[in-house]
Amino acid sequence: MFNESVDGLIRRADKYSRIALIYIDLDHFKFVNDNYGHKVGDVLLQEFAQRLTNVVRLKDIVMGDDRDLARLAGDEFAVIVHDFPDDMVLNKMADRILAIFSAGFNCSAGHFPVTASIGIAVYPKDGDNSTDLIVNADAAMYQAKDAGKNQYAYYSQKLALKARREQQIETELKKKDFSEFVLYYMPLIDAKSGNIMGVEALLRWFSSELGVVSPAEFIPIAESRGLFEDLDLWVFNRALDDLDSLQGILGESGKLSINISSAQLGSNVFFLNLMSALQKKGCLSQYLELEITETFEAIMSSQVEANLNLFKQAGFSLALDDFGAGHTSLIQLMDYPIDVIKIDKSLIDRMMGGGLNLVIALIHFCKRQDIFVTAEGVETAEQAEALREAGVDALQGYYYDQPLALDKLLEKYSNTNN
Repeated sequence: MFNESVDGLIRRADKYSRIALIYIDLDHFKFVNDNYGHKVGDVLLQEFAQRLTNVVRLKDIVMGDDRDLARLAGDEFAVIVHDFPDDMVLNKMADRILAIFSAGFNCSAGHFPVTASIGIAVYPKDGDNSTDLIVNADAAMYQAKDAGKNQYAYYSQKLALKARREQQIETELKKKDFSEFVLYYMPLIDAKSGNIMGVEALLRWFSSELGVVSPAEFIPIAESRGLFEDLDLWVFNRALDDLDSLQGILGESGKLSINISSAQLGSNVFFLNLMSALQKKGCLSQYLELEITETFEAIMSSQVEANLNLFKQAGFSLALDDFGAGHTSLIQLMDYPIDVIKIDKSLIDRMMGGGLNLVIALIHFCKRQDIFVTAEGVETAEQAEALREAGVDALQGYYYDQPLALDKLLEKYSNTNN
């Protein structure tokens, strides 16, 4: 029905006609389904569909199946826009759709941290049939999602190449060939002694099909496509395998930091899987620190908060990574069971150009809350000295070292703390 409607408009179009397909995907909808149930998810979808019809122009077609207006599949929707003079009409319509989620999504089932990612493809330049327009609008939607969600993007040829690359990465990730992955370890340096006091496990991918794939490239794809659960578990288990060797250079007080996807925080199953892995390998949680990115605040719920407290009760240390890159406030820090914050590199980079007082104030605030402070992305002696004087607890960055394979790390640091 949907394709037929699009193709019908194209057949009736003349050479001056422009037809746009706006493709909408709801961000964090899986989180709602997993934590509140499919009935709640269905209510959210139905009420969004109704609001969607209220913000489009009357002559535009909001497409979906007969049972669920404007819904194509799952949490995906589409609007066909025709007879519009310029892209400003599309921009305004996309902005109106995004405004539905300006403060999350309120509906009769509750308030949820849902936003929208929107992709736009325009006939005839982006496709001369319904299939091409849908595929290209979908690619643009993923571009919006990968750029941070809650925004819209237009299809372009450059985007097509990027989308093809992302599709290749997604295909390879779905194979779950973990033999192509390896952990590297980034040293964490004690600001007072200069000795190594911990390491952060960082995932590296050496693909037989794609070559070396940057984490900055494959991690957002894995997270946005819902493929990160297995990767997170593999990283956790592999890091536990290395823990005995790492303790040889870190000692009893050293910590092994492991990154986990924010998307896992609402899952009780994930918590149970981690605890099961600990038990099987005979490891103690007191030596482990779980790093979550600042974006976790966007999906904060009673379930996420409960799981964070479960991790704390189980003995894990919790670190908030990339602090300063997102929207978490200092007041919110007091509400979360966080032991460590890692100041984002973007703040460290600005520090010597006028941002030093902000970093100092942040460090002092955290000290008063008994929160351990790590500065990441330290690249110069000047930065390191200023941070030490400001009272930071630990330093991490290429000024000290790069991520190292386990054997190289052990070789380099085996005698430094003795």
